[in-house]
Amino acid sequence: MATVAQKKLDKKVRLLQSAYALFESKGVSMTAVDDVVKAAGVAKGTFYLYFKDKHDLIDQMMIAQSRSALHEILDELQKKRETEALSPADQLIFVFDRVFANLLKHRKLAPLICKNLSACCRANCESSDRETQEDMNRLLDPFFEVSMDETDARIHLFLLGDMLGGLCCEAVLGESPYDLNRIRPCVVSIITKCIKKEG
Repeated sequence: MATVAQKKLDKKVRLLQSAYALFESKGVSMTAVDDVVKAAGVAKGTFYLYFKDKHDLIDQMMIAQSRSALHEILDELQKKRETEALSPADQLIFVFDRVFANLLKHRKLAPLICKNLSACCRANCESSDRETQEDMNRLLDPFFEVSMDETDARIHLFLLGDMLGGLCCEAVLGESPYDLNRIRPCVVSIITKCIKKEG
């Protein structure tokens, strides 16, 4: 039998999942809180136990989705590493490729994802959630493989994520003069240079 805490968590997860599905199908501006609670099958008052308003829902939903997507990508990377040798740069390129493939797959939500990319990265880096901490450490592994200390690894990851994330988001949204296919070789070059082993 589910505990009270588990039932509360289940309701929150249903609200987050319903919001994501509705935002993707109807768009953010066309989705009201009433739509989300109806789709989640909870009372409207329940919504306000977990979220201050629609903006808070969006923030929490984006963080939850980024954690889920990152976890899946890192699991996929782990499986790939078990069957083939990947350099540290190859590992990071794999992660970036999957992140932006995900953006293209969910193009309707791309403006929302891009707007919240830095905030999601920051929230994941600062999270006290055990699984998220483990995933962030797995994301740092390629930097450790080239003998970077943890501080430098975190700085490099932050800079790559912020710089390349912004550029690639602009490409996905059509706000860049170049599309993702055109800028990918430059992204690969930047990652490769960033994570070269010294000496």
